[in-house]
Amino acid sequence: MTIMRQYVKTVTAFSASTRLNNLADGSAVCLGQVDNSTGDYPNAKIQLTINLSTANNPGGQVEIYFVGSLSGTTYTDNIIVGATGNQASKLHLAPRIAALKADADMNSTDITWVSKDLRGLLGSDLPSYWSIVVKNVSGGAFEASGHDANYSLISYQN
Repeated sequence: MTIMRQYVKTVTAFSASTRLNNLADGSAVCLGQVDNSTGDYPNAKIQLTINLSTANNPGGQVEIYFVGSLSGTTYTDNIIVGATGNQASKLHLAPRIAALKADADMNSTDITWVSKDLRGLLGSDLPSYWSIVVKNVSGGAFEASGHDANYSLISYQN
């Protein structure tokens, strides 16, 4: 019987996590490209901390979407990973991997979310290039700072 061991690489910050600063309600931003083309890691863990404002609505939430690419240029839903503007209108086919509660009871509260198994959420190995898109539907803009977005790539070996 062969035993597979999980190896988790170091924690790496998403290159564009500052796009979460002051993210307006109804807006979505990509946190930057993860190049998985040389290591070909089949899985990853993600950790997000979102600093909420004081103006959230009952039933508000923060939605997390996954976008992938084989080429590094064309992503799911034609999301542009380098764009700084709102990409909410492009989200159609990208799988939503989390919907985090962010309502009026949580004013001025941080949301912390950790995905332990991104491959399990997607149902397949990670593509050559990938990222996540964060959509704010909390009812208020995110705070100007205090956000954190990281990932760790995961491999499996005998």
